[in-house]
Amino acid sequence: MMIIGCDFHPSWQQIAWLDTETGETAERRLAHADGDAERFYRQLPAPVLIGMEATGNSHWLAELGHELWVGDSLLLRWRGGPFGFALGRLFDFVETSLREVSAALRMTHGMG
Repeated sequence: MMIIGCDFHPSWQQIAWLDTETGETAERRLAHADGDAERFYRQLPAPVLIGMEATGNSHWLAELGHELWVGDSLLLRWRGGPFGFALGRLFDFVETSLREVSAALRMTHGMG
């Protein structure tokens, strides 16, 4: 399963993700106006778990078959066990280093 933490803005979004099957983690900035964000999400096999603190104009993500969890990163950690914890950590990525988030997610999912 792919888990994505998203800092959603009107014209762009910053994302960090974890593939729970491979342990891959990465981050990326996606623009809305040029279709970069939509292309990225369309190529992912649904459902992907996407957590965000603000939704803006993000209804199209659910229309692609992805699951949206919306709320404060701390509350998302409490909501969904390991997946909620992972989403909370991915939100925190925007203000912390990828190495720290990657290590925490891998430990949470027993991936080293």
